[in-house]
Amino acid sequence: MTPDPGRSPAGPPAPLRPAFYVEVRHGDGRLAGEVRLEPEFAPVFECVRFSGIRNGVLPPRLDASPGVIEPVWHSTHGAPYVQALLAAVRDGESIASEEIGLEYLAALVKEALSDLVEQGKLAAGETCQYRIAVRDAPDISGVMATPELVFELEDEAPPLRLESACLADVITGSEPYGPGVAGASSRDDVPVVMSRDTLEEAVVLSHQAGDDETGGFLVGRLQRDPGTREIFVRVTAQIPAEHTVCSHMQMSFTPETWVAARDAVERRGLGEELLGWHHHHPAFCRKCPVERRATCRLNGTFFSLDDIRLHHVCFPKAHQIALLLTSLPDGGQQIALFGWHAGTVAERGFRLLNAADGTGGTHAS
Repeated sequence: MTPDPGRSPAGPPAPLRPAFYVEVRHGDGRLAGEVRLEPEFAPVFECVRFSGIRNGVLPPRLDASPGVIEPVWHSTHGAPYVQALLAAVRDGESIASEEIGLEYLAALVKEALSDLVEQGKLAAGETCQYRIAVRDAPDISGVMATPELVFELEDEAPPLRLESACLADVITGSEPYGPGVAGASSRDDVPVVMSRDTLEEAVVLSHQAGDDETGGFLVGRLQRDPGTREIFVRVTAQIPAEHTVCSHMQMSFTPETWVAARDAVERRGLGEELLGWHHHHPAFCRKCPVERRATCRLNGTFFSLDDIRLHHVCFPKAHQIALLLTSLPDGGQQIALFGWHAGTVAERGFRLLNAADGTGGTHAS
């Protein structure tokens, strides 16, 4: 990307970056404090951009141009308080936008409340009320229509690689797995189809790891249905992660891990790409008393802060996913898929193919 003439290359101008605050009040309405929040909206813009591509609003190409956040003012309290945020990205003359709930800021609000407790402005465990306030907010229609306030794409921005395939044919005979796949959720997650061989190999690796974490990479293709124009993720194989540093509570990828993974994809020669990763959580509560397991957050499926951080850094694209296999103290195992939704990493569903899909599913050694 290149900025317009006369623009500083340091980043977007001030109007593109509103100031966010959380205003916290005691239960009786007295002000406890106001803390500035520093949210990172790159994941939100990526999700909005990909949604725009799926819906045919934006052209299918790789673009990292900045977006704009506009407040949705609170229907009762009005400005500067908000009840939601509107995120928009632009590609040429086309604009895609989506409303983002304030739950996107929940982790930052929690940190702000902890800071007020440490400062003695709020008692630990005290019931309080808070509102999100936004100042110096841009108007999306004005900013997007003003050339000097936005980056323009270079003509050579690479296209998003999409293969043509009929989604209905691909998922024939498949089984829904996880939340939201069989119509139980209103979320509009990109469809994910995974070969059963891929899942079974990941399960075998998790059993072999015993009480340590382990993992690997999910590979396959992004495909677009020529009829419906829907984009979907087709996972065709997994590649065990080599040269990792693993322990009971952690798995780390090294530079050698990434080199080996890319070499393995290239050796397969099937035009696949890294679509995500998988990893294993051992039974953390195996030695805990049975009565404690029911309330322990480590006893079951969860994406840890380290997991979220790795996904943010290494798999930031809106279509990239993470398969988690969790061993249980009774010898069972839970399987869950996570992916991007409105800028956050959340559990989601997928479809599992009952037979090999003809492109593999056998890992590269």
